[in-house]
Amino acid sequence: MHDKIFELLHYGPQTCLQFSPESVHATLYKALVCGVSLPASESQRLLLDTGLIHLIVVSGAHLAFLDQLMERWPNAIRLFILSTYTWLTGFGPPVVRALARRVLANGAHRQGLSAIQLDFAAVVLSLLLWPEWIFSRSFLMSWMCGLALNVPIGAAPLRCYLFLFFFAPASPVSMLWNAIITPFVGNWLFPLCVLSYLVPPFTKVTDWLWDIFLLILQLGPQAPPQNFYLSTQSLFWLPLTVHGLLIWSEIRWRRKLAFSY
Repeated sequence: MHDKIFELLHYGPQTCLQFSPESVHATLYKALVCGVSLPASESQRLLLDTGLIHLIVVSGAHLAFLDQLMERWPNAIRLFILSTYTWLTGFGPPVVRALARRVLANGAHRQGLSAIQLDFAAVVLSLLLWPEWIFSRSFLMSWMCGLALNVPIGAAPLRCYLFLFFFAPASPVSMLWNAIITPFVGNWLFPLCVLSYLVPPFTKVTDWLWDIFLLILQLGPQAPPQNFYLSTQSLFWLPLTVHGLLIWSEIRWRRKLAFSY
């Protein structure tokens, strides 16, 4: 029985791949929608050189993009679709963390939890399910990115750049690319590629979008390579420390606000 459940949980990516469009950009579709790693290619090089590989390979951002498209839908339907998508992409650590956050969101509002506290609850739930993710680089990066988005200071691309720098050292050029390209990927490329899985003839449109996307990357500036790398084992403590400091700062701010009247 346990083996059958395990097999069912891991059948999602195979199901996703079965619906992948036939296209010259097939590997990009599979990476963006199904979470398959990109093979060595010119497209992969462009994404690495511009620091945009994280936007293409499935992460918590993809779940957020999908959730935004269903903003006005009933919560139960949204969670069902998001859970299905998490299954289809193989329960990757960043996607599970993003799903856990959305599952806990309704109860968090009733309990009066802040966004930073809700993020901590999602992290705890994810690690209770898979403790080994404390040494997963993708999980730790997703954790840090979530924290960056909840800090209300400065532009989001700058915050993500700073919070993720030790995990993925990048040139400021990458930060600029993220600011320009992320809205295009989230609002157009990703949802329309999902649509092409459901309506195969629509692939003609999304192929055209991929052509434009890759042309923009070819014509734009590319980030110089970074020469240092820190292992996950030496960084696993960083998100927990940053998160703890943010919660402590938030509590101090709330106390100061409460006693200022």
